[in-house]
Amino acid sequence: MESISRRTFINRAVRAGAAVSMPGAFSGRSASRGIWGANDAVRVAIAGLRIKGSQHVDLFRQIPGVRVVALCDPDGGILDGEMDKFRTRNETVEGFRDVREVLDRRDVDALVIAAPNHWHALMAVWACQAGKDVYVEKPVSHSIWEGRRIVDAAGHYGRIVQCGTQNRSDEGFGEFVSWLRQGEIGRVKTARGFCY
Repeated sequence: MESISRRTFINRAVRAGAAVSMPGAFSGRSASRGIWGANDAVRVAIAGLRIKGSQHVDLFRQIPGVRVVALCDPDGGILDGEMDKFRTRNETVEGFRDVREVLDRRDVDALVIAAPNHWHALMAVWACQAGKDVYVEKPVSHSIWEGRRIVDAAGHYGRIVQCGTQNRSDEGFGEFVSWLRQGEIGRVKTARGFCY
């Protein structure tokens, strides 16, 4: 199994989504006309700007062919802080406190969801309904029913939904699983997980 970094994983997820939804987006040419154009980039909005969302802003800004065009957080202080970073770099970005306003924008191709967990499923469904592709952080949903609604919406609206499950490809976790399977701690009878 190939081991990749978080940055590589996100880069590949965005590129894969763009390749399917916008052929030619990373070739620097318009797929429909074969010429250079202003829209030869995946235009991303990021919803939820605390720790993970702020990291996504930094990561997505570094990916060639991707432009962060909108930021969304209901906390005005958090939103202003991220907007200030763009102003300092003399970069343009729009700020919103309501994700529904972001989804109404025609200049947004994909929504990155790093909002509080209870918003993940609903925002993902809304984004699909609005014609946006989605990168959603874990947990994708709180129940199987919610998760199915996302799958249904993605299929119905022809959208791509990618979940941030990069720990599945983390080299350290792979080594740990291999170590467990070798019987190093005996038969596992109980496992508990905690999230603070």
